[in-house]
Amino acid sequence: MTGRWDRGWRGELGRLLEVVALVGLVVTQPLLDVLGRSPDFFLFHRADPGQILLLVALVAVAPTLPVALLGSLSRLAGRTARALTHTGLVGLLLAALAVQVGRHATPLRGVPLLIVAGLAGAAGAAAHRRWRAPGRVLR
Repeated sequence: MTGRWDRGWRGELGRLLEVVALVGLVVTQPLLDVLGRSPDFFLFHRADPGQILLLVALVAVAPTLPVALLGSLSRLAGRTARALTHTGLVGLLLAALAVQVGRHATPLRGVPLLIVAGLAGAAGAAAHRRWRAPGRVLR
């Protein structure tokens, strides 16, 4: 019984790390990039180092919490629901990442970019579900 419990929590921790990595790439990094390019924002608001660090912590943690909570709550519905929810979250986050990369690396815009990003997210989610390597890379 103890081994099974450990595997369950170890697996949950692995899924959490994957979500943290993807949210970091999709949400946190772009927000920190914008803040880093605008030091005048902090000067204008006379932010002290403690306030700046608090803002950075909020930007790093706050976007991850709802996604992680959704995944954890899906565990209550069973293992299959948890696996499908995690795969769906991974696919959505990969699609959002593909939109960001596509905006900077391709001339695609609008619906064509969304279609390509959706396909990339679906392919990424399928790869994540089928093989262990994508999850290990994220962790």
